[in-house]
Amino acid sequence: MRLAVLRLENLTTMYAKEPSSPVVLALRPTPPLHDAQITRLAAATPWNPVMIEAEVDLSHWDKTFPAEVQTVESTPKPILPKPRRRVPPQSLLRQFRGFISHD
Repeated sequence: MRLAVLRLENLTTMYAKEPSSPVVLALRPTPPLHDAQITRLAAATPWNPVMIEAEVDLSHWDKTFPAEVQTVESTPKPILPKPRRRVPPQSLLRQFRGFISHD
């Protein structure tokens, strides 16, 4: 089942939903998540969900559904624009580099 993780509440509970369904499920990952999976899921927000593939056992419900997380897709890394470099005036540049200008 392909799910969108909306929020990682703690290490034992995450909230997810199917992309085409309005129903939000509380999932309990079994076995526990690895550190790399936790790192990727920690960035999940409702407006920027993280997609996972999981086997959800809908027949066993005890406040949360047990789910075996198979894959976690990380969000693409944003490409930030390079900051514009400010070039100081030549007189300040000479002073900074150890030159004394006698102009």
